[in-house]
Amino acid sequence: ATIRRPMLESFSSSTSGPCATGNINVSSVLQGYQNCQYSILKYPMNWPGVGDPYYTNEGGDRRLYYNVNAVPNVIVDGNFWQVNSNSLTSQIIDSSIAQLSFIDISSSYSVTGQTVDFQVTIDPFSNFSNLTLYAAIFEYQTFNNIGTNGENQFYYVMKKMVPGSTGFSLPNLQTGVSVVENFSYTFQGAYTLPPNANSPINHTIQHSIEDFSNLGVVTWIQDDVTKEILQSKVSTNINSPAMSTDYVTSC
Repeated sequence: ATIRRPMLESFSSSTSGPCATGNINVSSVLQGYQNCQYSILKYPMNWPGVGDPYYTNEGGDRRLYYNVNAVPNVIVDGNFWQVNSNSLTSQIIDSSIAQLSFIDISSSYSVTGQTVDFQVTIDPFSNFSNLTLYAAIFEYQTFNNIGTNGENQFYYVMKKMVPGSTGFSLPNLQTGVSVVENFSYTFQGAYTLPPNANSPINHTIQHSIEDFSNLGVVTWIQDDVTKEILQSKVSTNINSPAMSTDYVTSC
């Protein structure tokens, strides 16, 4: 077995006042951990009001996947804990870390122009079947999606799931047999800031990346039946491993 790296999926909106305090609480809790001890991804949502302009249909798919009906909301390891972001505690994170994992993940990525290439290596310590590998390209920090809740900067904002919101079906995994998967995604067109969440970004002709040098990749392995996330990993940038002083992926 190996140490589990909790996966936090946060549902938030720049038009929600409680989301502002929720993000502050989540950040405060995570300050008690090294960045390599957890993974986090934030999905901008399409409510209240006109919603966050960085809302995507893929983020909406994840909301439906978990039946999230209120923000702010944070889900830890899929089925381990679901709580209002203002109620997240270090005890929840500690309990998740204490759960052993029987899968390990290593991952690296590079950004060339508007193309993100990444590789994921999966090392199983038991036999598994019917698991899904999810991957998301996120922006470490954004500024242009300011709404009405007083926040003026946002972190770990999901921009594109690869290959999509339904993930990638893994082959049967066998103890001690590594599996390597390679992915590539090219953002199309020019930067566009949607007027609101009612007109989400159209990935076929535009993108919402503010700074391509500020992108990250997070991957996780999930059982879609139970929703359990067995392991997660934030990829290392092979061109600039220390690209973000706020988010170092290795202890």
